[in-house]
Amino acid sequence: MPILRVALDLPLHRLFDYVAESASPADVGRLVRVPFAKGERIGLIAGIGDDSAWPAGQLKAVSEVLRDRPLLPRDFLDQIVRVPAGLALVAIAFGLAAVMTLD
Repeated sequence: MPILRVALDLPLHRLFDYVAESASPADVGRLVRVPFAKGERIGLIAGIGDDSAWPAGQLKAVSEVLRDRPLLPRDFLDQIVRVPAGLALVAIAFGLAAVMTLD
């Protein structure tokens, strides 16, 4: 089962791992709804892989891949390195979504 590396809007220099049966490498750059703490958050799929540093039984499943929202270009994602990934990527994704809905 694919493991998604998800950037969340948190001041942390790390990504969070979630599982998603329906995800593919084409989903990198898409927004995703995930369980976090006692609620849900919107994050951004920053990568996809086959393994995690966490035991498979501890990984939570993605609630929804938001495929109806704009996709961030992969080359753009690769350039974000100097700020916490979650803060930068989620802010950019939401800004892009707002701009695209104005057209």
